[in-house]
Amino acid sequence: TGVWVPAVPPLSLYQSDSFSRTRRGPGARPSFTRVVALRSELWRRAAFGPSLRGLLRRFGAAGAVSVAFQRSYLETRDIFSYDAALLVPWDNDVMSFYELFHAAMPLLVPSQKLMTKWLPAVRWGSLEFDKLHGDLPACLHRVGGDASRASPWMEQSTLRSALAGDAYGWIGATDYYRFPHIIHFNSVVELVRAINDVELADLSVSMRIASRRIRSQSLAFHRQLLASLLGKRPSGTSMPAKPSRVPFPVALKSRWRQLPGHGTCKLGFIDQTDFPGEGIGATEEEAAVLAAQSGVWRCLEVCEETAGCALAVFNGLTCMIYDSSCDPGDLRSEGHRARYVAWGRK
Repeated sequence: TGVWVPAVPPLSLYQSDSFSRTRRGPGARPSFTRVVALRSELWRRAAFGPSLRGLLRRFGAAGAVSVAFQRSYLETRDIFSYDAALLVPWDNDVMSFYELFHAAMPLLVPSQKLMTKWLPAVRWGSLEFDKLHGDLPACLHRVGGDASRASPWMEQSTLRSALAGDAYGWIGATDYYRFPHIIHFNSVVELVRAINDVELADLSVSMRIASRRIRSQSLAFHRQLLASLLGKRPSGTSMPAKPSRVPFPVALKSRWRQLPGHGTCKLGFIDQTDFPGEGIGATEEEAAVLAAQSGVWRCLEVCEETAGCALAVFNGLTCMIYDSSCDPGDLRSEGHRARYVAWGRK
């Protein structure tokens, strides 16, 4: 239909266990990085499992990576005893992915391109036709539909048919490729190289920060949507008339302050990211305030996650972060730059 509706991901709030890994000291490396390959049934498939197992054993041993293939049910504590998890998604919303992400366990997932290539061997059940009536899914045949309305369901028996059904696009729309800090690989060699090159302890910390942000935004989405449906404002909250100054979460408020100047820094640029607003409010003005609020929080969190970042500026869409060489008293404010609000660490 071309219509994308707001959606929130599973949050795994029922899960209390958390992954923990000690950071390696300077120059220190373990003899092997231990990775668990999840989903025992997948590795037994003749068209997929044996060949991948063989390649991983060959290249993994040479790259100081030990991959253990799951053979039966594993307790969460057993999974967390490994350094990272290899997950080849077998559906578009595998709960193990969300549970491990929110537990901050490093995740290795095939790239969008590689997952599309592997789809005929793995087969995502939720995107596959249950029953066919000619060339149509039975459900569409009953309502007089046509093949052009079959998306996102597709024939996955061959790569050609999967591509014809826009498998690549639908795979890319999943959270495996939308969540941050996931290690994607295009080949087994690239997988082994990534495991050795990435500091997994640092990655876990970044995942934990991102998890808190995703959970906070998702819960805020539900609160605001429910309030909008009921025609009420959530108790204990208030909306400022303008989004130039927005209330902060207590944790961020204790670490950041809005600076008097407006504009962008002349020196010290590190990176920039766009955070388009998705605020939901009873009015368009309230929605704009919520969108700006969410963007500011995310911008400052990006700065906190980035080594050397000392200052951030945000204009309601674009977040720019800078190191300590930026002089907040001498900002560039000509033209559209005057719309940027500057924030500094306390």
